[in-house]
Amino acid sequence: PVELALLDAYAAGVFVATSAGNDGPGASTANHLSPWVTTVAASTQRREFRSTLTLTAGGNTATFTGASITQGVTSPLPVVLSSAAPYNRPLCDAPAPAGLFTGKIVACQRGVNARVEKGFNVFQGGAAGMILYNPTLADVETDNHWLPTVHLADGTDFLAFMKANPGATGTFTAGQK
Repeated sequence: PVELALLDAYAAGVFVATSAGNDGPGASTANHLSPWVTTVAASTQRREFRSTLTLTAGGNTATFTGASITQGVTSPLPVVLSSAAPYNRPLCDAPAPAGLFTGKIVACQRGVNARVEKGFNVFQGGAAGMILYNPTLADVETDNHWLPTVHLADGTDFLAFMKANPGATGTFTAGQK
Protein backbone atom coordinates (compact mmCIF):
# COMPACT_ATOMS: atom_id res chain seq x y z
CA PRO A 1 0.00 0.00 0.00
CA VAL A 2 2.84 2.43 0.73
CA GLU A 3 4.49 1.89 -2.63
CA LEU A 4 1.15 2.38 -4.41
CA ALA A 5 0.56 5.62 -2.49
CA LEU A 6 4.02 6.78 -3.58
CA LEU A 7 3.15 5.82 -7.16
CA ASP A 8 -0.02 7.94 -6.93
CA ALA A 9 2.05 10.88 -5.69
CA TYR A 10 4.53 10.40 -8.53
CA ALA A 11 1.66 10.21 -11.04
CA ALA A 12 0.38 13.52 -9.67
CA GLY A 13 3.74 15.14 -10.42
CA VAL A 14 5.16 15.03 -6.90
CA PHE A 15 8.84 14.25 -6.52
CA VAL A 16 9.08 11.46 -3.95
CA ALA A 17 12.17 10.91 -1.81
CA THR A 18 12.06 8.07 0.73
CA SER A 19 14.32 6.58 3.35
CA ALA A 20 16.15 3.34 2.67
CA GLY A 21 15.66 2.43 6.35
CA ASN A 22 18.01 1.25 9.06
CA ASP A 23 17.98 -2.52 8.59
CA GLY A 24 21.30 -2.91 6.75
CA PRO A 25 24.03 -3.44 5.88
CA GLY A 26 23.06 -6.88 4.58
CA ALA A 27 21.72 -7.73 1.13
CA SER A 28 18.08 -6.87 0.37
CA THR A 29 17.65 -4.71 3.48
CA ALA A 30 16.87 -1.39 1.75
CA ASN A 31 13.26 -0.18 1.67
CA HIS A 32 11.39 1.64 -1.12
CA LEU A 33 13.14 0.39 -4.24
CA SER A 34 10.32 1.26 -6.67
CA PRO A 35 11.48 3.07 -9.80
CA TRP A 36 9.14 6.04 -9.18
CA VAL A 37 10.89 7.11 -5.97
CA THR A 38 14.32 8.35 -5.08
CA THR A 39 15.59 6.28 -2.18
CA VAL A 40 18.21 7.86 0.05
CA ALA A 41 20.37 6.39 2.76
CA ALA A 42 21.91 7.81 5.90
CA SER A 43 25.62 8.03 6.27
CA THR A 44 28.05 8.17 9.12
CA GLN A 45 31.45 9.65 9.54
CA ARG A 46 34.35 8.85 11.83
CA ARG A 47 34.89 12.34 13.22
CA GLU A 48 34.39 12.58 16.95
CA PHE A 49 34.05 15.71 19.01
CA ARG A 50 35.16 15.01 22.56
CA SER A 51 34.54 16.96 25.71
CA THR A 52 35.93 16.41 29.20
CA LEU A 53 33.58 16.77 32.14
CA THR A 54 35.25 17.49 35.48
CA LEU A 55 33.31 17.18 38.73
CA THR A 56 34.58 18.35 42.11
CA ALA A 57 33.12 17.97 45.60
CA GLY A 58 34.72 18.05 49.03
CA GLY A 59 38.23 17.56 47.68
CA ASN A 60 37.19 14.68 45.40
CA THR A 61 37.52 15.04 41.64
CA ALA A 62 36.32 12.86 38.79
CA THR A 63 36.69 13.28 35.04
CA PHE A 64 34.54 11.77 32.32
CA THR A 65 34.90 11.84 28.56
CA GLY A 66 31.84 12.63 26.50
CA ALA A 67 30.79 14.07 23.17
CA SER A 68 29.84 17.65 22.38
CA ILE A 69 29.79 20.20 19.60
CA THR A 70 28.61 22.96 21.90
CA GLN A 71 30.66 25.45 23.84
CA GLY A 72 31.73 24.24 27.22
CA VAL A 73 31.07 25.49 30.72
CA THR A 74 34.38 26.90 31.91
CA SER A 75 33.45 28.20 35.37
CA PRO A 76 32.49 25.64 38.02
CA LEU A 77 28.74 25.50 38.49
CA PRO A 78 26.55 23.35 40.75
CA VAL A 79 25.52 20.06 39.12
CA VAL A 80 22.02 18.80 39.89
CA LEU A 81 20.24 15.63 38.89
CA SER A 82 16.95 16.23 37.10
CA SER A 83 15.54 13.23 38.99
CA ALA A 84 15.84 15.13 42.30
CA ALA A 85 13.12 17.28 43.86
CA PRO A 86 11.58 19.60 43.02
CA TYR A 87 11.80 18.79 39.28
CA ASN A 88 11.63 14.98 39.69
CA ARG A 89 11.93 14.25 35.98
CA PRO A 90 14.93 11.98 35.18
CA LEU A 91 14.23 12.18 31.43
CA CYS A 92 13.77 15.97 31.43
CA ASP A 93 10.55 15.36 29.56
CA ALA A 94 8.68 18.53 30.58
CA PRO A 95 9.61 22.21 30.67
CA ALA A 96 11.20 23.19 33.98
CA PRO A 97 9.65 26.11 35.84
CA ALA A 98 11.37 29.43 35.13
CA GLY A 99 14.32 30.02 37.43
CA LEU A 100 14.47 26.47 38.82
CA PHE A 101 17.90 25.74 37.34
CA THR A 102 19.41 29.21 37.05
CA GLY A 103 23.20 28.99 37.17
CA LYS A 104 23.27 25.19 37.30
CA ILE A 105 24.31 22.28 35.13
CA VAL A 106 21.44 19.79 34.94
CA ALA A 107 22.02 16.07 34.41
CA CYS A 108 19.33 14.37 32.31
CA GLN A 109 19.00 10.69 31.51
CA ARG A 110 18.75 9.71 27.88
CA GLY A 111 15.47 8.00 27.14
CA VAL A 112 12.15 8.12 25.37
CA ASN A 113 11.94 11.82 24.50
CA ALA A 114 14.28 13.57 22.06
CA ARG A 115 17.77 14.50 23.26
CA VAL A 116 17.48 18.12 22.12
CA GLU A 117 14.05 18.44 23.76
CA LYS A 118 15.65 17.59 27.11
CA GLY A 119 18.01 20.52 26.76
CA PHE A 120 15.18 22.84 25.74
CA ASN A 121 13.17 21.79 28.79
CA VAL A 122 15.95 22.52 31.29
CA PHE A 123 16.90 25.69 29.40
CA GLN A 124 13.36 26.90 30.15
CA GLY A 125 14.27 26.61 33.83
CA GLY A 126 17.40 28.72 33.36
CA ALA A 127 20.00 25.93 33.20
CA ALA A 128 23.49 27.04 32.18
CA GLY A 129 24.49 23.59 30.88
CA MET A 130 23.36 19.99 30.58
CA ILE A 131 24.97 16.61 31.13
CA LEU A 132 23.13 14.05 29.04
CA TYR A 133 23.98 10.54 30.22
CA ASN A 134 23.07 7.10 28.98
CA PRO A 135 21.76 4.85 31.78
CA THR A 136 23.92 2.03 30.38
CA LEU A 137 26.68 1.97 27.79
CA ALA A 138 25.33 3.22 24.45
CA ASP A 139 26.28 5.54 21.62
CA VAL A 140 26.72 9.27 22.06
CA GLU A 141 25.46 12.01 19.79
CA THR A 142 26.67 15.51 19.07
CA ASP A 143 23.41 17.39 18.68
CA ASN A 144 22.94 21.13 18.34
CA HIS A 145 21.56 21.76 21.82
CA TRP A 146 19.89 24.85 23.27
CA LEU A 147 22.65 25.16 25.85
CA PRO A 148 26.17 23.79 26.38
CA THR A 149 25.86 20.01 26.63
CA VAL A 150 28.12 17.00 27.07
CA HIS A 151 26.81 13.50 26.32
CA LEU A 152 28.25 10.61 28.38
CA ALA A 153 28.26 7.09 26.89
CA ASP A 154 27.62 5.40 30.26
CA GLY A 155 26.27 7.32 33.24
CA THR A 156 26.98 4.61 35.82
CA ASP A 157 30.22 6.09 37.21
CA PHE A 158 28.88 9.63 36.89
CA LEU A 159 25.80 8.77 38.98
CA ALA A 160 27.94 6.94 41.54
CA PHE A 161 30.14 10.03 41.95
CA MET A 162 27.10 12.28 42.30
CA LYS A 163 25.57 9.99 44.93
CA ALA A 164 28.80 9.82 46.94
CA ASN A 165 29.56 13.54 46.55
CA PRO A 166 26.50 15.74 47.06
CA GLY A 167 27.04 19.36 46.21
CA ALA A 168 29.34 18.64 43.27
CA THR A 169 30.30 21.40 40.89
CA GLY A 170 31.28 20.83 37.29
CA THR A 171 32.88 22.18 34.17
CA PHE A 172 33.25 20.73 30.70
CA THR A 173 35.27 21.65 27.69
CA ALA A 174 33.96 22.65 24.31
CA GLY A 175 33.82 19.78 21.88
CA GLN A 176 37.10 19.27 20.06
CA LYS A 177 37.98 17.00 17.15
